[in-house]
Amino acid sequence: MTEVTTITLKTPITFQADKFDGGGEKTISSVDVPQRIKAKHLRAMDAQKGEVGKALALIQAVTGLPQAAVDEMDSDDVESISEALGGPLSERPGIGQTSSD
Repeated sequence: MTEVTTITLKTPITFQADKFDGGGEKTISSVDVPQRIKAKHLRAMDAQKGEVGKALALIQAVTGLPQAAVDEMDSDDVESISEALGGPLSERPGIGQTSSD
């Protein structure tokens, strides 16, 4: 079982779920972020342009949230999730921050 960190959102997300997620309006107040990131999560970043697009793609890949939910996420919550992801990413050479960052 994968260990996760649960992040309580400062601003809950309300979004329109598609038919595959049961449809209707849904609200999410927390997200689970795995402590270990897999290559498939990183690959999702390659399909996106720009740093923000790549960060949002990674958040979507690791949390399993639909794009409609990620698009409604408050910037403070994006930052909190990105910080939670920074730990695992910064431990991998060539992926995290470098000494020149």
